[in-house]
Amino acid sequence: MTSPLPLRILFAGAGEFGLPTLRALYDAGHQLVQIISQPDRPAGRGRQLTPTPISQFAIEKNLPLLRTSDINKESLPPADVMVVIAFGQKIATHITEYPRLGSINLHASRLPKFRGAAPINHASSPVKP
Repeated sequence: MTSPLPLRILFAGAGEFGLPTLRALYDAGHQLVQIISQPDRPAGRGRQLTPTPISQFAIEKNLPLLRTSDINKESLPPADVMVVIAFGQKIATHITEYPRLGSINLHASRLPKFRGAAPINHASSPVKP
């Protein structure tokens, strides 16, 4: 059996939750044509500008990185698919339909009980009466 051709992938994410998938795509040999993440934000006592976990991975692996506060205003390179995980921005239809095969959004919640911005946190919180 032959292995499938590598896909040209746009990956949009910011949070640590997306790292396992990004690593798996990278390790599988897919072509990550653009990593899209949030701009660096101040963190820690010194309020140093700090990259997102996704940005840090892209920097370490020397992958093309776009840090943007509005993905909908960006020009993206051609791709087969876009994978979105814990990105934190609403993405317009013209962006999600841009890749040849469309886009997929991976989300941590088991809808509808734990919907919202922090489903893992809500799922692990004590139940309120």
